[in-house]
Amino acid sequence: MIREMIQEYKSLATVVSVLVVVILVNFVTAASSQEYSLKLIKLPNNEVILTLPVNGGDRFFIDYIHSKDKTPVHDIFLISKEGKLILLEEQYEWYGAGLAFHPDGIGQIIFENDRTRVLLNRELDQFSLRVGRIANHTLSYKSKKFPLISVADGGDLIEFVVESFMD
Repeated sequence: MIREMIQEYKSLATVVSVLVVVILVNFVTAASSQEYSLKLIKLPNNEVILTLPVNGGDRFFIDYIHSKDKTPVHDIFLISKEGKLILLEEQYEWYGAGLAFHPDGIGQIIFENDRTRVLLNRELDQFSLRVGRIANHTLSYKSKKFPLISVADGGDLIEFVVESFMD
């Protein structure tokens, strides 16, 4: 009987040890994963119109139709591990009037098939965007698409900002 109790105790101790290790690994993993929220704030009244949970390393995209050229523009953003917004790249069908000018040394322009890619890697604390009435600005994150006209009116100024969940 004592032998059975000792065996049962050893089994229970093994289970508890495994559980403690699993809990510690999950805690360390969660602590090292910096979680943030991407907020869209309507100005000037600072109304939060969209909040998305994001992590360092996540990407999101803004697609729209250029107002003058009527061609698609694709912007690629990264949330850095430190919670900064980084504009990685802008893509256009062509590089013409009304599209961003990039002086020497700022970014790299690549002409690729029918696309112009502007590699920027520009760190931003936040950025503002005026929602177009016909531009069809769309924020894409993971598998979801958010037409900005569905959360703001055409002409509204919105600010994109990343905040830590710890703030």
